[in-house]
Parts: sequence; structure tokens; C-alpha cells
Amino acid sequence: MKFLFVLCMFFSLQANAQNCDVFPADCPETGDMEAAQDSGACIRNLILSQEIAMQNQLREKFKNQMQEIADARKWEMYEYTEMAGAGASRHKANGDMELVPYNIRPPYEYSISFIFIINKDSLNAWHSWYYNDFQNASDQLVDSYKNGGSPDVNDLEKYKRKITLAYRNASMIRIKFEINPKFSSPSSSETIRDVGKLNYPGATLAALYHNTAPDENEIYSLNQYTRCADLGYLLFGSWDLKADESHYFHARFSLDKMNTDLVTVKKIPCDRLRTMAVHIEGSILSICEFIQSLDLSGKTTTLSTFSP
Repeated sequence: MKFLFVLCMFFSLQANAQNCDVFPADCPETGDMEAAQDSGACIRNLILSQEIAMQNQLREKFKNQMQEIADARKWEMYEYTEMAGAGASRHKANGDMELVPYNIRPPYEYSISFIFIINKDSLNAWHSWYYNDFQNASDQLVDSYKNGGSPDVNDLEKYKRKITLAYRNASMIRIKFEINPKFSSPSSSETIRDVGKLNYPGATLAALYHNTAPDENEIYSLNQYTRCADLGYLLFGSWDLKADESHYFHARFSLDKMNTDLVTVKKIPCDRLRTMAVHIEGSILSICEFIQSLDLSGKTTTLSTFSP
């Protein structure tokens, strides 16, 4: 029984190995990206043509800006993942479903994420460590149990976390832009703390956070942000900066139900930029370098104007 448990632990440690050129850096989430970039799929998910046009324009602007940063810094960049918003529908009086009209829809939410490889030599060293040193350590643990030993699996997990964090910080940064979130938090971790301010003109909030107990088992699509030790966090637009008891900041438009319900004619159309949250994961130096290069008012971006 103990040997079966160790085998399960061994395979769980190996399970995150992915088949892409940048591994052990995160491999692109191609399924989510293809779904977000497929206009037909978006329409079937009750997303309006105006909302599709909005996310297409945002994607192009973000990609242009990220490529400019990569070129200037001599980094490599690729899109990591992308999530289209949820379509809006409602029940008619007879019980049937109908598409919510354009003038009644709440602000459209959308997110896109990028990864920069900031040091290819470090990425290659990380790859070599994973498939040599770490693989050998995993094999030795299984062999020890086969021969009646009692090595501590937790020691291998701690070793993997420590080395992975070091190589990740030396190799890459990961950035996520969330458009029109009703609420946002730096991280769902209970061990993350605000450790200082960041300087970004025009940001409603710009802060650096540190997590004393990173957790690799995050769910990125749920905006947990628990695996990084250091995190840059920016908010744009109009926000209530008094966080709630769950450490979430709330967009001011969300505090008025008429801005988010499915019955009130909206003063500001759904396809306007209202708020934005930006998460930047990496070493403190890389976070600062990225922020210094980020230009949301540039010719190719123009993302500095937010409706109230």
C-alpha cells in the first residue's frame, strides 16, 4: 500500500511535464485561445458582434505592445492564454431565453495573458535540471521504496518547489490583463502581503506584493495567483480602494446595480473600457523592468482612457 502511494506521488510530480518548446515554462493554453478567437464560437456563446470587435481590437493592441517590449528588452514573448467573456441572456415572459440587447448589457469582461522568456540560458538550464537532476531524484525515491526504504516524499516536493521558483524567476515573467472586472484581488493566498508601492503614471493602484508560502497548485483561470513569490499588481479606472473582508477591490460601476443588471438601459455601452487589472508575476527586478517598458498610451496601444 505504501509503495502504491509513493507511485501516485511520483506520477503527480511528473504530471505537469508538457510537450512544448518552452517547457518547463508554461505552455500556451491553445484551446482557450482558439475559443476566444473564434467569432462563430463567441456568437454561439451569446457574445455580441460589438463585444467580439472590442476583444479583437484589445488583443491586437496588447500583442503589439508586448512585442514592442520584447524587442526593446531582447526578450521572447508569446501569448499564454485568453478568455472571452460570458454572453448575456435572460428569460422572456413566456420562459424562453433571449439575447440581452446591446443597450442593456453590462460591461463586457475579457482577459488575455502573455509570457516573456527573459533569459533563454536560464530556461535551458531549468529544462536540463528538470529532465536530469529532478528526474534522477524522483527515480531514486521510487527505487528506495522498492528496496524497503522510507524516504520522505515531502523532501522531494520541497526540493522541486525551491528550484522551480528560482529557475522560473530567472527565466520568465507572466502577465495577465483583465478587462472590465467587477472586482479584483492581488491573490487568493492568505500569505501574501503588500510590501511597497510601484510607480506607474495613471494607475489607480500600483503595488508590489510578496507571498511567503507560494502554492504551485493554483487555478490560473480563476485568478488565484498563488504560485509566485513576488507579484506586481495594477488597477486602472475607477475603483473603491477599500478592500472588502475577502481582500477584493470593487469597481465603482459595480456598486450601482443598474450598471450590471439585465433590464436597465446603460448610460455607457457594454463595449467600453471601464476598468482593468494587471498581474505581473516574476522577480522584483523583472516586474520593475516590465512596468518601466509598459506604455498604455502609446500609438499601438491607447488603453489609457477609461469610462467612469
